[in-house]
Amino acid sequence: MNIMKKEVIKIISEHDYDVFNDGTLIVFGKIYTVNEHIYWDVDHYYKPSPIAGYYLPSKSSSSIESAERSMRAYLSAFSDDYIVNENY
Repeated sequence: MNIMKKEVIKIISEHDYDVFNDGTLIVFGKIYTVNEHIYWDVDHYYKPSPIAGYYLPSKSSSSIESAERSMRAYLSAFSDDYIVNENY
């Protein structure tokens, strides 16, 4: 018998960031738990350089504070070459 475990998803906090400090792009982020594991995600991904692919970060964290730091670090390096995260 195959029993599927139900995932419990809970949003801890939601954030918005003016990544270029001029209002041209507001990126939304969230910190959430899935079965007590902490994750973060953003609604856009960026390319760190013209020859690189779009940077999809590792989103798991050991604490809410760590998730906040990781998300801020990711957003502080944002470039003007970005795409929408279709899974946000």
